Amino acid sequence: DSRWLDAVSSVDTFLSDLTSSPMDEAVALITYADGARVDQPLTKEYWRIGDKLAGESASLDGGGTNIASGLQAGEAALATALSRDFAARVVVILTDGKRSVGSNPIYWAESLAENGVMVIAVTFSDEADQATMKKVAEIGNGFHVHATNRQDLKNAFRAIGNRLPTLLTR
Repeated sequence: DSRWLDAVSSVDTFLSDLTSSPMDEAVALITYADGARVDQPLTKEYWRIGDKLAGESASLDGGGTNIASGLQAGEAALATALSRDFAARVVVILTDGKRSVGSNPIYWAESLAENGVMVIAVTFSDEADQATMKKVAEIGNGFHVHATNRQDLKNAFRAIGNRLPTLLTR
């Protein structure tokens, strides 16, 4: 039992739901601790995300909680060639704790909102800073979900997949 493995399982559920969606979504994977990195740039090949998570699971090395760097990396991942002008752009940020390093995530939520990106914040654990993440989601024109256990987290990611915004064009 670990929160990391619960998160991986929940992301697998999310990606499975996206696979059966009629929409054509691209997904990126960013992990963060003391800093952040784009583990998988935007892709429509969801298996790549699973492979990256499996690799991360094999060498997981915790660290701090730099939520702002995760948001910043999410913003950067959305500014790539695969990002489409007409697509709804969303950052889903998952945290199991409180910011211990880095700048205030509120600044990056504002930056994302100014660039038309919705922020969905997911907190997972009793230690998570729900108040800040609610504010991050509110500023980011999104919503906050708190999960207390593995099933809650899976349900949260399933709900996120079902609530992703869609834009219809002619």
